[in-house]
Amino acid sequence: MAESNDRARAAYLRWLKDEVERWCNEEGFFEAEWDRDDSIRPDQILDAYQSYEEQGYASSLACLESKLLEDAFIEENFYEHYLLTDLSKADEEVNEGWDSAQSVWEDLESVGYRGIDPNIEQLLSQSELRVNVFFATEAEQNFDMGSIVNAFGNDYRSPDLDRIGGEDLDNALSYLVNQQGHSVTEVYDALVECDPAEQPFIYSVREEITENSSEAMSELAALVCMDGNQMLDFLDAIEKGMDSLVLPKDYATIGVFNQWSGCGGPLDIHLEKDAVLPLSMVREFNIEGTETPGSYTVDSVYGLVSSMWCPNFSYRDGVETGVKEDYDLALEQTREARSEDAKTALGTEDRVSLKSEAEASRAASEALSSTGSHEDVSVER
Repeated sequence: MAESNDRARAAYLRWLKDEVERWCNEEGFFEAEWDRDDSIRPDQILDAYQSYEEQGYASSLACLESKLLEDAFIEENFYEHYLLTDLSKADEEVNEGWDSAQSVWEDLESVGYRGIDPNIEQLLSQSELRVNVFFATEAEQNFDMGSIVNAFGNDYRSPDLDRIGGEDLDNALSYLVNQQGHSVTEVYDALVECDPAEQPFIYSVREEITENSSEAMSELAALVCMDGNQMLDFLDAIEKGMDSLVLPKDYATIGVFNQWSGCGGPLDIHLEKDAVLPLSMVREFNIEGTETPGSYTVDSVYGLVSSMWCPNFSYRDGVETGVKEDYDLALEQTREARSEDAKTALGTEDRVSLKSEAEASRAASEALSSTGSHEDVSVER
């Protein structure tokens, strides 16, 4: 009887070893296989990133793996759909050994099984996230995100140049204008008059301003698409804040948005070159499909097609220096230009008025002269 049990156990362990070699990788891990439609939810990624340390994990990836093992029942799948399915086809001796085993999991470990590989990189790579990235300068945040509207106006009012200062111009939209090689003075000129054919970038900035219905708060927003692995890299890059986000000029979706009131511009700034924006200027971001208490996502406001979120972003080491212009000087130049324009317009009106008065005077004199001659003739008769 004992000999029979020993043979059954030996057959069972050989079979178990074959199963591990058949279904596990070289390291002895059973790798999860994900369907093409499987993905990790954005909130799972954010939760892991924000709380992995307090939960005792070495990284957000390790936290995600652990949560995934808890939620996905991968080991149960290995047991029920692989081992038990094959066991039903095994010979009687193997089944006898299985039935008499004290712990199948301990026996699996004894023949080389090391656990589950959740294959999280695959799952992250097929998880598409549409991310709205919001930029702001430090000065802009100090002004409660009202700088863009204060400096440039909106769809129903023009900027009051006498009531703003250079600090109002220190905002993310001005930064983008400067980074593209232009001055904010050109934006102010465009708010008066602009030819879209000659100045497509400046004209598109003008449209963001004049089509923005936000009464106060606004921000520069960029729409990017990334997978889960890229999202973790993005979060790390933002936390470090040392490098820059690069948005390709031919594909970027960028413009003015108000996430608090759910409005904004056309989100259609026409870049002249790649936009290079410091990651230290990323004030916040939100992800489509997640709850955003107290604010709106871009898609919830505009209902855009998914292709509007640009997948071709990249990173650049460091931050460009000397991008910002002297905003106090730019404002002074704009005021002077407006003053000269006003004087010119007033002078033209004066000249037109004097000319009209002179012409009217001459006409009156001629009429009077003509009347006087007629009366003289009558008297002579």
